[in-house]
Amino acid sequence: MLFTVIILLAASLKECQSITVAPTWITSTFVQAASHRIINTRTGNSSTPTATMPFSASFPSAPNLGYGVIDYEGDDMMASEMFEVQRTGLTTSSFSVKVQISGYTNLYALSVRYIAISRTFPHHLNSFDN
Repeated sequence: MLFTVIILLAASLKECQSITVAPTWITSTFVQAASHRIINTRTGNSSTPTATMPFSASFPSAPNLGYGVIDYEGDDMMASEMFEVQRTGLTTSSFSVKVQISGYTNLYALSVRYIAISRTFPHHLNSFDN
């Protein structure tokens, strides 16, 4: 009997067809993400670039925030460059960062990408460090 069930299951799987449906993106008041260029010209350690990145809509309270560097270009392509991006402010409508450049580092381009999630987001989020 088990053999018959396996054969029927295998036969039914052969008849299945898959379809592809494009995702429908729905805007949410709970989550916002964007990128902002902070450095777009040669910048060394004598300068401390700062930027304030406005959210597209204000949150009811300061959101949970994740951010990082993208579109980075420097003299040595990470071989010996030293810089740090620090958050200096967070409000319901924006957050601010500064770039602290050390040593002989020169940066030509640097952008910050962020995701801001409302504290009232109705789901639990987990994060993993790969």
